[in-house]
Amino acid sequence: MADPPSGCPHCAAVSPPGARFCDNCGRPLERSCPGCGTLNRPGARFCNQCGSTLADPPEAAPAPPEGALIQETPATPEPAALHEGERKHATVLFADVRGSTALIEALDAEQAIAALDPAVQAMVRAVEQFGGVVNRRMGDGIMALFGAPVATEDHALRACLAARAMVDGVAELQDPDIAIRVGLSSGDVVIRSTGNDANDYDAMGVTVHLAARMEQIAEPGTVLLTAPTARLAQGMLQLLPLGPIELKGISHPVPAFRLLGASEHPSWEIRSAASSLSPFIGREAELTQLGLALRRARLRRGQAVWVSADAGVGKSRLMHEFLRMLPPGTWSVLRVAATPQTTGVPYHLTVQLLRALVGATPAETTAEVAGKLLDALARSPDGAIIDTVPLLALLDQPVEASDPAGWASQDQAARRRRLLVAVRQVVLRAAGLEPLILLVDDFHWVDQPSIAVLDEIVAAMGTARLLVLLTTRPERRPGWRSEAGGGDVVAIQLQPLAPGNADALLQDLLGAADTLAPLRARIVAQADGTPLFLEEIARSLLESGVIAAHGGDAPDLAAAHLTEVTIPASVQAILAARMDRLPPVRRRLLQIASVVGKDVPSALLAAIADLPAAQLATELAELRAAGFLYEVALPTGIEHTFKHALTHAVAYDSLLRRHRRDLHARVHAAMLALYGDREEELTEQLAGHALRGEVWADAVRHALAAGDRANHRSGWQ
Repeated sequence: MADPPSGCPHCAAVSPPGARFCDNCGRPLERSCPGCGTLNRPGARFCNQCGSTLADPPEAAPAPPEGALIQETPATPEPAALHEGERKHATVLFADVRGSTALIEALDAEQAIAALDPAVQAMVRAVEQFGGVVNRRMGDGIMALFGAPVATEDHALRACLAARAMVDGVAELQDPDIAIRVGLSSGDVVIRSTGNDANDYDAMGVTVHLAARMEQIAEPGTVLLTAPTARLAQGMLQLLPLGPIELKGISHPVPAFRLLGASEHPSWEIRSAASSLSPFIGREAELTQLGLALRRARLRRGQAVWVSADAGVGKSRLMHEFLRMLPPGTWSVLRVAATPQTTGVPYHLTVQLLRALVGATPAETTAEVAGKLLDALARSPDGAIIDTVPLLALLDQPVEASDPAGWASQDQAARRRRLLVAVRQVVLRAAGLEPLILLVDDFHWVDQPSIAVLDEIVAAMGTARLLVLLTTRPERRPGWRSEAGGGDVVAIQLQPLAPGNADALLQDLLGAADTLAPLRARIVAQADGTPLFLEEIARSLLESGVIAAHGGDAPDLAAAHLTEVTIPASVQAILAARMDRLPPVRRRLLQIASVVGKDVPSALLAAIADLPAAQLATELAELRAAGFLYEVALPTGIEHTFKHALTHAVAYDSLLRRHRRDLHARVHAAMLALYGDREEELTEQLAGHALRGEVWADAVRHALAAGDRANHRSGWQ
């Protein structure tokens, strides 16, 4: 018998019977037992391992008014998971009221709070709007974290947007005595839970001090940030370089920038313009599929194509190259995009679509957009049959005078239906005037009401000269099907680059010299064919001066034989955000596995994971399904291997050094217990774990044995 529908514990949406992941927010529906940590099926009332009562999921919050901004933020880890601390790559923000002491000098405590609180509240609202966490509140300012305690791949941009929003918010108070200054810095921090409240976290590290120093030297009404923040959000910020600045307590000058503006909705082309595009390699088959869909759409067979892949594999670049191939003047293209900041804004993408349909600029108001839309429909012979009332309401325009159907008196379901039909008619009308491509970037961030709009368009495209394209990630895919009355639906699962193509890309970025072949091979293996990771690692090597552009005439042999390549912060952010979406038990298991190594024998993992056998098997199955691990059957037993070398490295680096030390010591002890008869064979691995686990006596013994074996083998050559 199928499980009954169950509300998602994160967003309260009801998913179909038997669902394992929420079809609204994409998070797992399993419920974790508070007693033993076992994950149970949706709807379970008691734990299937220990019999503990499972708490009911939280009740759904009341529906917000349409247009209200709701920031969707990943679920915060359980406080207990961070009591000991964890390493994160994050952006730290400090903000305060400049000259607050002089401002409140003659006031009593109550009057001081009344004078400063509006500014502090404006700071807090801005942080929460963009998904940050205010972890410290002072009387005249705040400290906030972005990308911690839960990792987000765009933490630097979120922090910059919040900084601009709080400066603008305080300016709107129109109090000439109140002005704030803001400082930002991005980098590694150690975050630790300091209480039971969701926001009781503290962060430590030089990044925190740099952010505080940026705030202290900022002029009133300005935002200063460090170079790492500028690099992470490049292409999305307007900056004024201030050059290297001496900071108290910092041994060397730090390059600083003044933030002039930040784009909340940057296009892919704007982001790419910050660094020149690399060669487009290895996507011939996918371009062929898109070309076939284009031809079918021109022959009045409406087409919908969705391209799915993890971050960095090249979805947006594929769309960019496909659009470049279109003959000039043959297709009208509407390109809209979702962002993490707008996932919770109802119909946000739909409004974007209407703006794109009339060619509105970002500076034009919704009233101007509404006027253009009405003019366009009035010029069309079938404009009179389109219900404009819901379109005007969506654009926040008054509709009472043109509301014969009684919009104000209709219930929410009736209004929604009228809006779906109206938007569908407008899009199909545009496709009737000239062949139309509707491209939706980052479907995984589209607000839920706009998904219904897209579903309506695809279901009705029929014989329209319409090609609907979208890019998405595996955790959220459209539910479209090829059905009578609709058009054809094509799914493209974009794969990482093959090793040969990955090497060709690196040859263009780093140089094709034979002396660089070992370095390129290591990068290819580490990045596992993900184009963004290949590019970011290569650019990191170039920007740091480790290697000259294109290898130079005589590439540095030391650089060519690097044994370790630093993972750029941009890559860390993407992978850490994906891992932080895992349930706490599963995420901890991935970290433990990373200490064992890239290849993880199942028996060894079971010996140190401290999980019941059934739960361990379930967790590993879920990690395989999510693409973190894959299983290999060897003569010595079952092993799990990290699918991505960079995932292994980021999972390992997220652990505090003392936790790594303790786990390495446990791995060493477990290996001796399990493989005591193979000690000589495994001596190098045992030496590595003993050394990192600070089991000094065994580390010396294994290291000497490894050295003796190496000397013995050298005589064979």
